[in-house]
Amino acid sequence: MSKNEDLVEQAASLILNKPALRNNILDKLVSDTNDLKSRTRNIEDRLDDLEQYSRKLCLKFSGIPENTDEDTDTLILNTVNNFLLPPEHNKLDKFAICNSHRLGPPRRHGQTRPRDIIVRFVRYRDRASVYNNKKNLRGFNDNKNNGYRIFVNEALTRRRSALFSKAGQVVRSGEAKGTCTWTYDGKIYLRRNDGKKVIVRHEEDLHKFDQESARVNSDIYEESDPANATSEDELSPKRGSCYSDAVKSNTPVK
Repeated sequence: MSKNEDLVEQAASLILNKPALRNNILDKLVSDTNDLKSRTRNIEDRLDDLEQYSRKLCLKFSGIPENTDEDTDTLILNTVNNFLLPPEHNKLDKFAICNSHRLGPPRRHGQTRPRDIIVRFVRYRDRASVYNNKKNLRGFNDNKNNGYRIFVNEALTRRRSALFSKAGQVVRSGEAKGTCTWTYDGKIYLRRNDGKKVIVRHEEDLHKFDQESARVNSDIYEESDPANATSEDELSPKRGSCYSDAVKSNTPVK
């Protein structure tokens, strides 16, 4: 046995034979570990905030028909101007969109479900107008003659998208004292049966609603309901595969 190994063995024996010293060391290790976990979460939260902020001008459209020779900018403009914006609102033109494209790899043979389209707007005002008026799609989606439905969601980070999905599951299952959940400007909101509106930042925040007397604490920040925000039910569509000529057309809306 080398000298270093002998010293290590003596130190280990000393620690094991002195409970008070052993407990002090364990307490320090636990404290340091918890501190590192807290720092790591803080860094992850800040990185996720930055990534979400980079998507501030983006929206995601689901259900729009897909063609091989399509122009996604034109498809978005047709959808927004024909079905989403009210008549008194100024129509958007091609200069309102920075870029757009389908998400994911090309569809395989036999696949009929259209891929989502992500759109980056030039101005936040246009992006906000589109998102705030997405409720106008209800009439279009309720019309069975159209054969398909269109939904507009925020372009959430992967982490927030997963959390939002779990929030919807909690609300639908009745585990939480919430009536609906939605997103606005990348934040995940939940409205409870007592009328309080809160922001959910982590998965464990959802468990705090298991009790009827759940209280808002430092991990969940109470805020006002954003104007025109809608419930999560709109954000989990079941889309058909039959498409309308109104959106399928690549002719720009005038």
